[in-house]
Amino acid sequence: MSVDAKDKCKQFAQRIEEVFRSGIHADPAVIDYIEATFSNPSAVELEEILKDESNGERDVLLELIFFPGEGLQAQLEEFLEENEFTEEETERIRKDLLSKKIDAKIIFANSCQTIGLRVPRSIFGTFLSRLNISRKIDPQLRAAISKYVAASDRMAVKIKIRNAPSAPAGDKVDFLCRVFQKMHADATFMASLEFALEFFTGIKDEADIYDALMARKRSCFDQLKKMEKYEQALEKNNIETLMLRGEKVPYVDKSDALKTIAMIDRVSLMVFGRTDAVLPAAASAASIGNQSQEDLIDMIRKLS
Repeated sequence: MSVDAKDKCKQFAQRIEEVFRSGIHADPAVIDYIEATFSNPSAVELEEILKDESNGERDVLLELIFFPGEGLQAQLEEFLEENEFTEEETERIRKDLLSKKIDAKIIFANSCQTIGLRVPRSIFGTFLSRLNISRKIDPQLRAAISKYVAASDRMAVKIKIRNAPSAPAGDKVDFLCRVFQKMHADATFMASLEFALEFFTGIKDEADIYDALMARKRSCFDQLKKMEKYEQALEKNNIETLMLRGEKVPYVDKSDALKTIAMIDRVSLMVFGRTDAVLPAAASAASIGNQSQEDLIDMIRKLS
């Protein structure tokens, strides 16, 4: 490894150390967990819990506290943009952190209290893996972000892409560039980006994005219809009777399915300028071309 590469790893380890020392903000989910698990402890009591290695709940709490949220990642993203890291270099950074005794300041926004904590050695491996520092954001995506996305949102967009289950590639990159171009000023932009990155996990890089979106939409609609049919059957029969008849409970969150359909429509209309209508199973093929957007909205309203 070259001297420059070694220096790069040391610099990044130092930046992480600086972030820990300047303060890690415990988000509301962490605070809720602490209050529910430890009966709303004082700062002194919580500090004792975190230092007590025999406490079975300690490891879970440490995982939550040191989970790198977007606010923390924003302090590191600029360095990651300018430097590429391999898996081997990530391990070098971990060893560099392990060689030090690093103290962190934990800040609880709800009470303005802070506690000091020596960062446990077990934290560094999972912390680094969650930063995804070896993932490089596609240059085409970076260019589109710089061109279309508001300066105030660019960092958050890059972090969401870095945190995605898999790095966008192939036609997914082109699709995201169109999302940035067409939706950057839309009120649902961030939610649409999060939806797209989650949606990508279920399709191949070379998949036709529009067709895949419509398939997801039809799947959600079919689930809603099954739930509607089951609820109608429940009005006439009890659950035991339906079970004896071999009818399974359709496990679908109606609210989530409706939101997904609405999101697919919004993204498809803005990016592709079109979206396919969905029909009840009993509808005839001849009626497909006659279904209006108002019909679709009315149908979804009835299902909800």
